[in-house]
Amino acid sequence: DAIRDELKGEALFLRALAYFDLTRLYGGVPLHITPTLSLDDTAKPRATIAECYVQIIDDLSNAEALLLVENSFSVGRAKKVSAAGLLAKVYLTMAGKPLEDTSKLPLAHAKLLEIVNPSNPAVSNAPYNNALEADYQSLY
Repeated sequence: DAIRDELKGEALFLRALAYFDLTRLYGGVPLHITPTLSLDDTAKPRATIAECYVQIIDDLSNAEALLLVENSFSVGRAKKVSAAGLLAKVYLTMAGKPLEDTSKLPLAHAKLLEIVNPSNPAVSNAPYNNALEADYQSLY
């Protein structure tokens, strides 16, 4: 069950990321959320931008709940902080054009405070263990 939940969380994260990119590029896109069982279900109408963002937020919220702090499969795959960070970006994007939904700004701020430590932005808050390189010069 734990493996299934983590894989489902990754799939939800990837679907949200794909719809987020598509919505930013093209506006409202057809939402294929349920499995297509016949050819009659393939041609769906375009959803509105707001409807797309509702689905993206739902997918990311579910993904964040299902994903673990550390991905048990391999490095570079989606984990809890990935979903939380993308959700904050989605909220910020919704506050801008074309939706201009400024009610999402406090949600973005709260989500970012869950991840980033304002007193030391190079290190993330617990339980996330992300950090930037402490010595910038050591990169060169």
